[in-house]
Amino acid sequence: MGRAFWCNSAFFIFSFRKVEIKKVIIFVVAILFTTYIFPKMAYLKDHPTVIRRILGITKVQNKAEMSSITQRLLIWGCALKMFKESPILGHGWGSFELKYPFKQGEILQKKPELSYLRTHANNAHNEIFEQISQLGILGFLLYCWIWFVFLKRSIKKVFKAENLLFLASFTAVLGFFADNLLNVTFNFPMPACAFWIACGISVSFIDEGKGRVFKRSNLDMLAKAILIFIGIILVVGQIRYFLGEIYYFKGFTLSRRGLIKEAADNCLKSWKYYKYNTDNNYELGNCYMRLNKVKKAIWAYKQALKANHGYDEIYFNLAVSYEKAEDFENAEKNFLMAVKINPVSYEYFLALGNFYIRSKKNFELAEKYYRKSLTLKPDSKDVLNNLGYLYLLKGDVERSYESYKKSLEVDPSYEPARKNIIIALNRMNVPIEKMKKEAKYFVNLKRWKRAEQIYRGIVQYNPGDVEATFFLANCLIELKKFDEAIEIYEKLIKFFPQELNFRTNLAKVYIMRGEKQKAQEVLETALEKFPDNDEIKKLLRVVR
Repeated sequence: MGRAFWCNSAFFIFSFRKVEIKKVIIFVVAILFTTYIFPKMAYLKDHPTVIRRILGITKVQNKAEMSSITQRLLIWGCALKMFKESPILGHGWGSFELKYPFKQGEILQKKPELSYLRTHANNAHNEIFEQISQLGILGFLLYCWIWFVFLKRSIKKVFKAENLLFLASFTAVLGFFADNLLNVTFNFPMPACAFWIACGISVSFIDEGKGRVFKRSNLDMLAKAILIFIGIILVVGQIRYFLGEIYYFKGFTLSRRGLIKEAADNCLKSWKYYKYNTDNNYELGNCYMRLNKVKKAIWAYKQALKANHGYDEIYFNLAVSYEKAEDFENAEKNFLMAVKINPVSYEYFLALGNFYIRSKKNFELAEKYYRKSLTLKPDSKDVLNNLGYLYLLKGDVERSYESYKKSLEVDPSYEPARKNIIIALNRMNVPIEKMKKEAKYFVNLKRWKRAEQIYRGIVQYNPGDVEATFFLANCLIELKKFDEAIEIYEKLIKFFPQELNFRTNLAKVYIMRGEKQKAQEVLETALEKFPDNDEIKKLLRVVR
């Protein structure tokens, strides 16, 4: 709205034939108050004013700051793709929101680096792109003609107008149009009402009572009756919509409180009042899935897609429902549709890989989608673990082991990979247990160097072996390699916060190095987690 206000103000000033300095000064002060002082008073914090937002454009330094600009470029690119697809007639008024996700998916598939800009745009953020993408050339020309007539007749009135209400309303219309070259205020209820009120006021002054007068007739009475009937239908529809919203929000709240059956009942009531609330129907499907009512969930998700078929998460959940119902063909179709709309979700490609292993037994496609998932998130422990499982099924034990190892390098506490890597090591005939016995033997002999070498070898084979990692750190302490020991203990604490020994040993290393302050910090943190532990209290008395 800030842009509309500034544009309106500029048009308003230039509309006067005679400009009085005193009035201009008062007007400028009012503008400054509205755009700078009032926002500060209203928010009582460092909220960006209109002036700061405008000047901030020249100080953009990184892609996060550029997002509002580049995201519009992405949206406009999708609008152009929609226009090129149907340049003459367009796709129909109101179709932008439905078509946009698919066009965005096409661009993101080629340029995944733009994934941070992904959004579900309801509008084009530019009135020209908004209209040509939906109405095509013919519709856009009609749109332009309507407003050309309005502007032509209004501009004639501007130069001989003495009424400030007309000037204010007309310049408000111009301000809105200027604002909507970068904004979507035409599509929000409150500003849209203000816009059409301004249009109505302007037209009332243009007309000046010179319009045609029709004689009362039967046709006139029929037209009134039809309008009244349409009005009643609209009012009833709005009442039903409002009641549907009430039940939806009630169901949504109950769902978040864990009362799933009650939530489903309320969402179903909402659907009965108004069948085209995408959010409600989606929530209803989720409730049915949590209640294990799979067929009802499928029905609800389909209702959500009838309301708006541009949401990838609805297709994804529908695919999961179909797979659970063992309808694998429909599951596959909906998984692929979710990926088409959102080709930068590593979770979707992971789910597709799982689907092809679990339900289709197609290892080639499973590997393809796991690989795609890894390109989007190379450090995904889930994808790496599942890829390892795939290789194990294919009999490629070494590649399976490498995937499990990479998964544990990301997170040594990841239990599925910790179990799976043992299977792979056993199939590779790596004598891990024998190595552990040998290491303990050298520990008992206090031959720390040799024990360190063996434990280091075990950890290299299996980064998820907590016991070997812990003993390796202990050996390093005995060899006075404190820095590396501290690094290992800190890593163990990060991934295994429930283990007390890692914390106490780390504190002891700091004490040995004379860093009592660091030891105290470690012990105080440990005491919060283990308030009744005597060893921690004893060590704290030493360092305090």
